[in-house]
Amino acid sequence: MKTQYIIKISGDVQGVGFRFWLKERARELDLAGFVRNQDNGDVYTLVQGPRESLDDYLDLCGEGPELAKVKKVEHEENEVDEEIESFEIMQH
Repeated sequence: MKTQYIIKISGDVQGVGFRFWLKERARELDLAGFVRNQDNGDVYTLVQGPRESLDDYLDLCGEGPELAKVKKVEHEENEVDEEIESFEIMQH
């Protein structure tokens, strides 16, 4: 059964390739959704798929790419949007 997570990642997470890194992780885990930078310096990602894969993705959000310094990861569960079929990097 598919689930959706909305995740906010705070810290030194912009300008370090975080969005591109998350897109690759989502592809590896066969997840759909999107990621974008926020004006306040956070990274926001909406992702959906099997709960086990989402939990793996959530764990990866706390690590980030090599140059990232993640301070905080918050998430909430949301209803699945069946129209989302791929994973995209969006402009804020």
